[in-house]
Amino acid sequence: MGYIIVRSQSQTCLNQFLLVTLLVSVGLADMYVTVLDKNDHAPRFLQIFHTEVSEDAPIGSTVIQITSTDEDIGENAVISYTIVNNQSSSVRFPFAIEKTSGSLVIVQTLDREIQSRYIIKVIANDSAWSIGTDVTVDISDINDNSPVFSQSQYAVTITETKNQGIFVMQVKASDADIGQNGQILNTTVIVTIVPYNYFAPIFLPFSPVLHIPYNLDVGTTVIQLSAVDEDYQSRATAVEYTAIGGNASVFFEVDIYSGQVRLKDFLRQSLNTILTLIVLAKDKGMPPLSSETNVNFVITEKNRFSPRFSEPLVLFLAPEDVPVGFVIGRVHAEDKDDGINGLLSYAFKSGNDNELFSIGQTSGLITLIKGLDYEIKVVHLLCVIAKDGGWISETGELNVTVVVEDMNDNPPVFSTMEYRALVSENAPLGTTVTQVKASDRDSGANAEITYSLLTGDQDLFSVDSKNGTITTRDMFDFEVHQAFELSVKASNTGTLAHFSVVHVYIQITGLNEFVPKFGKSQYNFTVSESMPAGTRLGKVSATDYDLGPDGELFYMLIGPSKRAMFNIDKHSGEIFITGDLRKHSHTPVVLQILAKNRGSINGTDIDETLVWVNVLDANDPPKFHFEQYIAEISEDCALGALVTQVQAEDQDSKIEWRHFFYRIERGNTNRSFTIHPVTGDITANAFLDRERWPVYNLTVTAIDSASPPATGSTNVVVMVQDVNDNAPMLYSTEVSVLENQPYGTVVTILNASDADISPNQGPFTYQLLKPVVGSGFSLTLDGILSTTQPMDFHRGHFCQGEWQTVGLLRSLGILQCAGGVRSGICIYKIISYELMIYIYIHATQCILVFVHFCKQRLNTYMFHAIFQLPSCYNCPLSRWCLPKWGGVPGPLEPPLLPVS
Repeated sequence: MGYIIVRSQSQTCLNQFLLVTLLVSVGLADMYVTVLDKNDHAPRFLQIFHTEVSEDAPIGSTVIQITSTDEDIGENAVISYTIVNNQSSSVRFPFAIEKTSGSLVIVQTLDREIQSRYIIKVIANDSAWSIGTDVTVDISDINDNSPVFSQSQYAVTITETKNQGIFVMQVKASDADIGQNGQILNTTVIVTIVPYNYFAPIFLPFSPVLHIPYNLDVGTTVIQLSAVDEDYQSRATAVEYTAIGGNASVFFEVDIYSGQVRLKDFLRQSLNTILTLIVLAKDKGMPPLSSETNVNFVITEKNRFSPRFSEPLVLFLAPEDVPVGFVIGRVHAEDKDDGINGLLSYAFKSGNDNELFSIGQTSGLITLIKGLDYEIKVVHLLCVIAKDGGWISETGELNVTVVVEDMNDNPPVFSTMEYRALVSENAPLGTTVTQVKASDRDSGANAEITYSLLTGDQDLFSVDSKNGTITTRDMFDFEVHQAFELSVKASNTGTLAHFSVVHVYIQITGLNEFVPKFGKSQYNFTVSESMPAGTRLGKVSATDYDLGPDGELFYMLIGPSKRAMFNIDKHSGEIFITGDLRKHSHTPVVLQILAKNRGSINGTDIDETLVWVNVLDANDPPKFHFEQYIAEISEDCALGALVTQVQAEDQDSKIEWRHFFYRIERGNTNRSFTIHPVTGDITANAFLDRERWPVYNLTVTAIDSASPPATGSTNVVVMVQDVNDNAPMLYSTEVSVLENQPYGTVVTILNASDADISPNQGPFTYQLLKPVVGSGFSLTLDGILSTTQPMDFHRGHFCQGEWQTVGLLRSLGILQCAGGVRSGICIYKIISYELMIYIYIHATQCILVFVHFCKQRLNTYMFHAIFQLPSCYNCPLSRWCLPKWGGVPGPLEPPLLPVS
């Protein structure tokens, strides 16, 4: 038994294989010693961390990544990061650090105006050692604050002036932002220029003396003063009122804004005295101007008695033709009070709604101010009120009746503006034509009316003077005279006679005295059998000597002619084709036509004629059974498959015109179809592809053998039915994923398309080809590709498996081909900031080897073999294929390493 004792500790031996050669009695022996790591080194920060972030950076943004190193290996080198928050506990700290990656992220909205710099204490811990560093984060400013004025509102008013450079005011504003964001570039100051005050207020007229009873209650408004200012005509509050003197100022006050004068003290000791109040009106102009006025008060006794009329009712008569200004009458009342309390005024209380009358305010005279009209209103009932002059006035009332007397002042008025009447020709003498009526709004003798003919054919008509009945004095012939016009006068018989005139229009109506007569007893027309329905054949004409409606003619087909494919316009006599004439092409058609007027048919008031129609034969095109054919066929049908059959007929009388053949004229894309010229069978002539040509719109013709030939056509719509002949295709086959993302990170959501249509199109399911457990990726049936473990760019976490894994890496954009294939080995490389990674993928064993440069020794390579070769396989890389995640430094390049 032998012991091997460690005499010294060498850092260079860590994580290395040591070869020890032992000499024993029987020979030499090699022994490998593995040196295990101990957590005897603390993490180290290799730089000072300082960064800047904008205050509008969104929550979740990464500010900076904190990195550190640990000379230990394995679990002893796993470092976690935390923050020691030195901020006030009342303010939420806006940053957090990801424990494993060291990414400093924003967890709360930043505001530079609240705090512009953060010094963050970050601790790195490898489970045994802890070390801290300060991370400085400066918050950069954005323009997120508006300038704020020192006052919420500025107001300045100056008068109009011609001077320049006058100081108006100064405004100040500040902005919480800094730099250019805090610059206040401009602002707006609105200065109101008001007109110069040229005019003082002027009091509006008011009663110069007011009589106030001594017992008036305190607080009563006695007068409303108003002043106007030409500078402020549209502003009611531009003037202020003030009492400035007078012996009445002890008893009265003035409202400063409204100008109301109110009693403020009792007047009992001032009976029968005169008081004066001086009031000042001052405007608000620049400069302010004012004016004064005096208000005089006479203090009187209280009002004790009411006015009284001597009679309760007064009656006045007035002819309706009296002129405006006529005095209808006078009313009078008395009051026992003295002075102003006994001074009476008169007014209408009711009844004068139309304002026909006026009354003297002091005289009581009732005067006509508008014309009277007996026919509108006969009696007017007025109520007159007498009012005394007391401060609290008393009143008395009187009912006045005005009766209007009728005068002959209205003319007769006819019931209509004109009259119209009908008289039949040959009517006997004395036939009543019509009766005119007029009315008169006057009454009695003034309303009696007589009628007479004023103008017109007075020898042919007469009118009854009493009742207005118009009668004939002769017989009339409609073919000689059709209308007459009379003027009838209606007059009243009053003292001043009035009259009106109305026009009477008399229409003579005709009798059906004549019968129709055709100009020919027979008409002859020739027409081709090919003429379509609606074609005009010709015209027949008859004559009737009656005038008016009795001479209006009507044409009609009678007998078998009604069923002969023709029709006749009943007013014009034009004959039109209404059907197919081919069956009449060998024999003429005879039409029997009758002409009649508005009278009833009795056999003696009509006329008839014959129309011979010679129908000529014509070459007609073949006619298909249908105007459009619709067919469906599958896109995988065989060549020669029947699509559909079209059929046509030719009804020409000549045998040589009946022969025809079929042909496809248009729409036969790619010559996909062919048609049998005799049977009309349409068959597939080429392989169909619905994705290229889903619908064919064919024009098929049938051409006969005539010279020139006639052609008929139809439309054939062929719809190609879909079969599932297209595989789904991904929209995108290249994506990327960041390293250190947590488990379950969604890499991409796959989307595919299919050129087929439903039901051969979707929904799609997705799956990995030959999935391998622990490959690092998973794919759901609905296409969500996600990670099953964190990805490490430096360690090369790739899926173990076969070629599908490499294909997946290539589709994700991770691998870039660095060279061709040497000895069955595909070479890929990944370039990062500090290292170069080569991935060797053997064509049969799928060996992945990561190669990168060590930072300390530029001539040394580090190899990490993800997969271990079977021991039986002789691979040129086998000396680097150590157990998983093992590493061996070597001074030599690995074989097949491409030159960068």
